Amino acid sequence: MVKSSRAGEKGIGTSIAPIRSASPSVAKPKVPCPVLIVRGALSPLLSAEGAAEWIDGIANASLVEIPGGGHNVHIECPDEVLAAVDAFVAPFR
Repeated sequence: MVKSSRAGEKGIGTSIAPIRSASPSVAKPKVPCPVLIVRGALSPLLSAEGAAEWIDGIANASLVEIPGGGHNVHIECPDEVLAAVDAFVAPFR
């Protein structure tokens, strides 16, 4: 559980540090379910090459790249992200 960033508690930056340093080769054997990676095409934090590495490194992974979206693609292009997620979960309904 991620704690709030109130004084004396760990903030999200500390909580996600292991994720930042994770690599697809480490994640692959630990992710048994389908994975959707949604990337904003203009993201300065997740490059197209980096996203491809994650897709290649995780079994059952899919990538949707949203043109015009940055790192906060879910805020910048919510309709496109919703459509991507909806299409991804449709087979499981």
